[in-house]
Amino acid sequence: MKNPSDDLEKTPTGAQALTRGLEVLRVLAESAEPLSSQEIARRVGLHQSWVSRILKTLTRAGYVRKPSYHSFGIDYGVLCLGGIAARQFKLTTRPLDSLRQLLTVLQDNDAEISLGCIWDKQVIYFFRLHATLGYSPAAAGFFAFHDSKVALRLLLEQDEGAAITALDDSIRRYGIANKHPFSTAEECLRYARNAYDPQTGCLYLDNPQTGMIGGAILVEIPGEPLSVLALNGSMKKFSREFLTVTLQQAKHLVEESVRATP
Repeated sequence: MKNPSDDLEKTPTGAQALTRGLEVLRVLAESAEPLSSQEIARRVGLHQSWVSRILKTLTRAGYVRKPSYHSFGIDYGVLCLGGIAARQFKLTTRPLDSLRQLLTVLQDNDAEISLGCIWDKQVIYFFRLHATLGYSPAAAGFFAFHDSKVALRLLLEQDEGAAITALDDSIRRYGIANKHPFSTAEECLRYARNAYDPQTGCLYLDNPQTGMIGGAILVEIPGEPLSVLALNGSMKKFSREFLTVTLQQAKHLVEESVRATP
């Protein structure tokens, strides 16, 4: 999968300032706390004088703030820009009405449908719909690959080396809870492969402790990133067969809604 930051060094000189500014913003957005200019420079691999100029420009534009004299963090301009931009993507808006209707038909208060992809080493959820908790808008970052049905299903499409590298990074960053039946990236990938049914194209992950059953299926739409639709439901309401049929129905609804002319 394409990693936009891989092209940083190949960018023509005239666009380097913009590219480096975006890289600084990404580093700040991914950090759980404000960073010093020295630490930002280290993470992006640039000289501190370059980073200081970039930070000054981004601060004036409202995208970076200074919580203290020596630290920098993301400002509300980024949140505003992201919220406005999210509405421009078909996958964040068009499937919502039909999937809400599907949730109503399922008659399961625990049912949840989500749609997402992997972009630039991060999981993006275009939305989440819960039968009782309602709608959660697009969100990205801080989603561990080994905890995400979306990520695990997509990693099955990668070669083994790339998938293990991505899972290794996820495990180092977020750790592994005791609830998981694996402790390494290799074991996690083996776990996902064993949970995958090539006949249906679905990844099935059940949790008897919580009484929930879940599955994930690929969504392929020309012009859009390869995505995954995930569905969770109560074992009291969902069988494996019913989950499969519902996933395939939801996949069709998503693909048709995005392809439709507005």
